[in-house]
Parts: sequence; C-alpha cells; structure tokens
Amino acid sequence: MQVWARFSGAPLAQFSGWLAQFQGWLILALVAVLAGCSGNQTKPSLSSNNTGKLIHGVQYEQVPLEPQEQLSIIKTISTQVGKPYVWGAQSPSRGFDCSGLLVWSYSQLGLRGFRYQSKLEGDVTADALYKYNTYPLTDMVQLREGDWIFFDPKSQGYETHVAVFSHIDGQGRVWVWDASSTAGRTSQRPVPNFWGKNPVFGRPMKLVPATMGGVAVGTHIGPVLVSN
Repeated sequence: MQVWARFSGAPLAQFSGWLAQFQGWLILALVAVLAGCSGNQTKPSLSSNNTGKLIHGVQYEQVPLEPQEQLSIIKTISTQVGKPYVWGAQSPSRGFDCSGLLVWSYSQLGLRGFRYQSKLEGDVTADALYKYNTYPLTDMVQLREGDWIFFDPKSQGYETHVAVFSHIDGQGRVWVWDASSTAGRTSQRPVPNFWGKNPVFGRPMKLVPATMGGVAVGTHIGPVLVSN
C-alpha cells in the first residue's frame, strides 16, 4: 500500500512536508503580488539606526515641481510604454512597478531622491510618495497634467498604487500614465472604476537646498539624513 503513496520515491509523510512548504512559498508570492506597487514602506534599505549625514552640510526643503518639469516626467515615461510590469523593478532593462517608474523618471531629470520621514532615499513606495513627497490637492478640479493620483482600492488605509494624471476624455474617463499590474506594462490608459478605487490627488514635490534667510518656500524638513 505504500507504493501508491510515494511521489518521486518519497513516502507520503515526506511528500506532505514538501506540499506544505510549497504552499508557504505560494502564499508569500501571492502576498507580494497583492501588495501591488507598494504597501507600507518596505522597498528602501533603511539604515538600522537613526544616524546619517547631511548632504554637503546643506539642509533641504520640498517644493512642488514646475509645470514644465511635470511634462518632462511624462515625456520620459512615454519612452517606456510597453515595458513589462515587474514588482520592485525600476529600470528599462527589467521593467517597472508604479513607484519604480516615477523613481526612475526623477533620476533621468537629475532630481535628487525622495523624502522618507527625515531621510533622503533613492527608492520609495507609492504610500511614501503620497505621505512625504506630495503637496495634497483636495479636489480633482485642481489637477493639472503631471499631477499624481493615488489609489487604495481595497480600503487598506494606505496607498497601493500611484499614477500620473494625463487628462479626462469626453466620456468622463480619467487617463493616466503608469506601470500597473492590471495592464501588465507601462502604458497610458483610462482607469476603470476610478471612483471605486478611493483616489486621492497630489502635486509632486522635489528636494532643493533650503532657503537661507528670508522665508523658505515649500515644506522645510530640516536636515535630511542619508542612509549609511
């Protein structure tokens, strides 16, 4: 009776162990996929302590991108249309996820990283982009081309996707530029069930050396720490 209970020469008990291990791997893979582009801030490798250094001894503040800079971001994204969606990726050779597409686009324009809490990071999630790198817009009518739209479709309490606003067409559909698991690639597309995905809006910010003296522009965040 043991013969039919064998798989590749292993007894049933050992096979059951393999099956349980495989199920564990499968669950972890599904969690990564369902997390979409972001979830909480997990992508950057933050230093294990709160130490760091000032960048050339300069304090930084955040200011909104100029309209032309936002259009340049869109132009940069448009060169990557068709590249595959890959969670955690941020390069033309591998593909992009939603925040990775913006991280890469910023780097192409020579913009200096992103804020995460009191630190400067080279890679952030959609949720961190919303919380630390966006000037909030309270109404959709404030949107201009190149602003960011964030989504929490499962009402999890944090933003799991970010897209760049393009336009609203004659049918009232909201078009965006993004790398999405839905489309499976970087694309310009209308967002289905837009209002059902709990959208919030914001103007992208950049880090610049803080104004010394006078009134500082934007949100002054004091010393920005760089992970060691």
